[in-house]
Amino acid sequence: PRHAYHPQRPVHWYHGVFVYGPLPHHHVTHTVHRTEIVTRPEAPVESAPAPLPTRQIDRASTFSVGLRTGSYLSGYEGGGNFADFGMGVTARFRPVESLGFEMAYSFHDDTFSPDTERSTSLLQPSLQAFAFPWARVSPYATLGLTWTNRTYRDSWSDGMNEYLTEVQDTSFGPHLGGGLESSLGRNASIDLEIRGIGYLNAQESGTLPGATQATVGANFYF
Repeated sequence: PRHAYHPQRPVHWYHGVFVYGPLPHHHVTHTVHRTEIVTRPEAPVESAPAPLPTRQIDRASTFSVGLRTGSYLSGYEGGGNFADFGMGVTARFRPVESLGFEMAYSFHDDTFSPDTERSTSLLQPSLQAFAFPWARVSPYATLGLTWTNRTYRDSWSDGMNEYLTEVQDTSFGPHLGGGLESSLGRNASIDLEIRGIGYLNAQESGTLPGATQATVGANFYF
């Protein structure tokens, strides 16, 4: 359609936009001839996919053995606390990198002498959940059971004679704790861990129905 924008300069639709100028038949059309060169595409070259980057830490489907040392802290129902030094061994299997199954054994003693007052051995199966297992420092939580075999010896006197009381008992109960695994490469790591133990049965040695175990350990992965 024709719309009068100005009496001397009419406005026309041209290619979808307003154009101010002469009618299209006044325009000069220039034809450009273009020669296209068609080339035959080359056959695609198959190449091997780029290899994935190698992770520095990967604990999936790994087995480890380790050494552990630390203290077993508890007390007596009548008063008095003790912290016995000990050593132990561990074995851990991780079917996936964020989950581990551990079996640990440790032995703690008051003085490591023939006349020691206390000796305590612990057997502890545990389930461990690791956070950020791909990182070099990975916190983890531990949940499991503890079987404790304790031997308690007490020397006492009535003023005339010396007596020796010896009690041996076995206790069991759950334990819960947390730790931090610091990797020293692909095949080694150091663990710092603390766990609390709650015993479900009474103990003849008169100790408290609970204990705390604080340890540091070294693990070697295969």
